This record gives sequence, C-alpha cells and structure tokens, in this order.
Amino acid sequence: MEQPLPSHPPIFIDPELGADTGEKDSNLVSAAKFDDTDLPTGVEAPEPRLKNPAAAEEPKKNKKIIVEDEIDVKYKSFKKFDTVKEHSDHYFSIPEHLDGVPSCREIKPSKNWAKRIQLEWKLLEKDLPETIYVRVYEGRMDILRAVIIGAAGTPYHDGLFFFDVYFPPQYPHVPPILHYHSGGLRLNPNLYKYGKVCLSLLNTWYGMGCERWNPSKSTMLQVLVSIQALVLNAKPYFNEPGYARTTNTEYGEQKSLTYNENTFLLSCTTMLYSLRKPPMHFGDFVAGHFRDRGRTILVSCKAYMDGAQVGCVVGEGEFKSCSTTFKTSLQRLFEDLLTEFTIKGANCDGFLAEKVKEGMSKYCWMLVLSSFKQAGKYCWTLVLSSFKQVGKYFSLGTH
Repeated sequence: MEQPLPSHPPIFIDPELGADTGEKDSNLVSAAKFDDTDLPTGVEAPEPRLKNPAAAEEPKKNKKIIVEDEIDVKYKSFKKFDTVKEHSDHYFSIPEHLDGVPSCREIKPSKNWAKRIQLEWKLLEKDLPETIYVRVYEGRMDILRAVIIGAAGTPYHDGLFFFDVYFPPQYPHVPPILHYHSGGLRLNPNLYKYGKVCLSLLNTWYGMGCERWNPSKSTMLQVLVSIQALVLNAKPYFNEPGYARTTNTEYGEQKSLTYNENTFLLSCTTMLYSLRKPPMHFGDFVAGHFRDRGRTILVSCKAYMDGAQVGCVVGEGEFKSCSTTFKTSLQRLFEDLLTEFTIKGANCDGFLAEKVKEGMSKYCWMLVLSSFKQAGKYCWTLVLSSFKQVGKYFSLGTH
C-alpha cells in the first residue's frame, strides 16, 4: 500500500499561466486523500470541497491574508534603529550636495569623530521615542536617515517627515547638517522647500545659551526630538519671525488657524509622496504605517471638512468654519488618500460604502488601475483584493 502524500502547501495560481496547473495540483492532493480508502467498484469518493462551496473559497481568502500578514509582519518587526548598506538615494550621497561644506574626503576626521558618532548611534538605539525611526549606514558613518511621525494635536498628525543627516569631519565641534525631504513643499516656517532646516540647535537660526549647539552636551537625538516638539508643533504659524508677538490675539489666532489648514493640505500631499515613492529602506514602514493609521487620517479629513479645527483630537475639538477653498482642496486629497490607503489594506470599508451612495461606481476601476500601477510583484493579488474589498458594495447596484 502506498504511503499518503505529505500535506500540500497553499497553491498560488499565476494569472499568466492560467488555472490548469493549480487545478491539476489540487486534484492530485484530493486523490491522495483516498488512496487508502476501500471503496466498492464503481463508487467514487465524494470530494468535500465540491460539497461545500464555502471551502472552495478558502484558498482565495488565504491568498489575501498572506499578503496582508506580510505587510503587518514587516511593519511590526521594523526596528526603530538599524544599520543598512545601500545609500544611493541619500541626499548627501550626491557630491554636489556637499558643495561649500567640508567633506570627509577633503578633511580627514579624527579618531574622536568616529568615537563620537558611535556614541550617537548607541544613544539613538537606546533612547529613541516610539515616533522616531533611524537608519545608519555600514560604509558611511558620516550620514544617517530619520523619519519623524507627526504628533497628535498638530496639523502634522500621522504624517511621515524624512530627514537626511550629515556629520562633517569637524563634528562635534560643529553641528550636524540636515536636509528635509520636502517634495518642494513649504509646510513649516523652519522647513524650507529646498530642504534647509532652520533650528537654533543646528546654528541655522539665532539662539542663546543652551538653545545653540554645544559640542560636549548636544546630541543627534536632541536634534530629532527638538524638530518634533519645536518645529512640528500645534501652531507653526508663530514660528515665523516676528509673529510670536501676535500669540493669543484674535488676529494671530485666526492667521494660525488658516496656516494650519494649508499645512494639513501639504502634509496630506507629503503622505501621498511617501506612499508612492518611499525612501530607501523605509518602504515596509511606510506601507504598514499608513495601513495602520489610514482610517484615522480619513476620519480626521471628514471631521475637518465638516468644520472641525485642524489638529484637534477628533470628537474633542472646537468646531470652526473652515474656508471653502480648504474643504474643496481637502476633498480632492481625500479621494487620493482613500485610493492609496485601500491598496495598502487599511480599513476603508465605510468610506467605500459612502462612495457607492454618492453614485461613484467608477471608483472600483480607479482602485484597480492604481493597484496595477503601484503593487509591484503582488500586483495581481492586490488587484483581486481591491475587487473583493469594494465588490460587495458595488453589487448593491449603483447606476
């Protein structure tokens, strides 16, 4: 008597090859289950998957779960601090970007330079907050990359803000040099659209005493935390020179609200940039982050379009009348974000159902086309996932 075949792994059907291969493998597995069964002549063994239609759907369900789990697993296992190799897309890997700045090729760093940077690495690895992630490079001690998550209660909430860092050969006697990945957008008085970061701790803005870089006390960790707390704050309008004097005045507060509206629009645009072209070594983090926070961001967008103050905690903020221009611009961004978040597997069911009520059946095709454009090697699976996720709403019959 033949030994039963080992358990068969999940079957993934390549759309380009068709279903024949998958069906043959499936039939072999089914036949193997009855190799040891004594049946009367002419009697065929019933196949459970044919009796139970729901069982036939299991491979499809498993296919979606596997893709989603991969995103989740990579996101949850993404370390706050890690060492990587490739750095070709780093801003300071391009020699032209170091014009006018002393480089390690021109000036040989001292041994203390290397020791100090290693100390910086240890501090970052040990004390990074939950909302800041850093990657350093094996072959380039003089550079690193960081991403800061925008804090709740600010117009930057749930956004991702990337910074490339360069340690000059005179470090730590001079502060590190930072470049912000702006995408050509000016969403903060301290962050220029060409990437300059204005901060007294970096000696790129005026300051006194402990506000400025101190070679013996200041650290890279301090720089990153300062950007998150002092730059990406709740009322960035007052970071503009001379505007602080209007704090707590009716004029100043109204200007601040308007600035926050525009800032949130730019932050949403930055989210789209990150989703469509994530910086090297942060692709898994970007996908998982927006899959996890996608629904929260969309809920906030809806609240702001209904009149909630930008940056408030949804459900707790004071309602103020947002400008028509802001609502119109945010509506367009909302549609793009909904598409991208759905592709990443965020919980967007309720928002997709609303699209059906609004008569936007073409939305399904937009998701599919976007899936083809962005999904890469998981393209077919994600396209099917998009169909499954929105299909139950469109089957209601929208014309």
